[in-house]
Amino acid sequence: MKKGLTYIDVAISVGIFVIYALFLFITFRPAIQEEYDDDYLISIVQTNFIRDTYWSQSRIPIAITPADDVSGKAVTITFPFTWRENSVYLTNSEGVEKNIEITSSSLTIESIGAWTPPDKKQFFAYHSDEFSYYAHTSLMGDRMTISDELVFIGVAEINQGIQRFSQSIQDKDKFSLLLETPYEELKEKWNYPKKKDFFIDIETPDGTSKGAIGTNPDTLTINTKINRLTFSSRFLDEMGGSSQAVIDIRTW
Repeated sequence: MKKGLTYIDVAISVGIFVIYALFLFITFRPAIQEEYDDDYLISIVQTNFIRDTYWSQSRIPIAITPADDVSGKAVTITFPFTWRENSVYLTNSEGVEKNIEITSSSLTIESIGAWTPPDKKQFFAYHSDEFSYYAHTSLMGDRMTISDELVFIGVAEINQGIQRFSQSIQDKDKFSLLLETPYEELKEKWNYPKKKDFFIDIETPDGTSKGAIGTNPDTLTINTKINRLTFSSRFLDEMGGSSQAVIDIRTW
């Protein structure tokens, strides 16, 4: 009889111990800090920054040498790309925008004034599916179709960089949208640890800041280990223009 009671006492004691240990674990768990590898935190910020700000843009050279006088006329050429009209921006060799019309097989460029053979004119077509340019069409007036052998369309040059528009466009660029996103919302979107912080400073090579995200750790009053990564990039606008950028990422 006494032996049976001993087993019961032990079982009760073990049960009480388990309940007490579970209580302590639940109570003090919030104080347990997870450790993260330095490179891991940096990689989260760098990967998501690139994903949310970068875009790709194609730049294609076009050269036309008409056989006849096309002064005051729009010229139409065979165009081998199935691009929607508002995804293309076209300039002359001086970077001046030209109005265009695009069909499934042709590109029409507005009149550029006096143009007689054998004067060759060069243009650049910029294309991206990541946003819409303004509509560039206009009443073209008289048109002349140029034979394929008089048209040279070069190989597309693919450029990548931080999307930052140089003009007032209906769509906001990715860089501006990122800067407008609240810090805590960005941490959640990027799955960044809640109890950790980061800071991103985007500058030109001469040190001029173009924007920052988060709290600069230079203002911290406590001694904290700061992880840091600096890498070069570039801003890329809607007309193919680019400028250098330096991305400074710090995590702690």
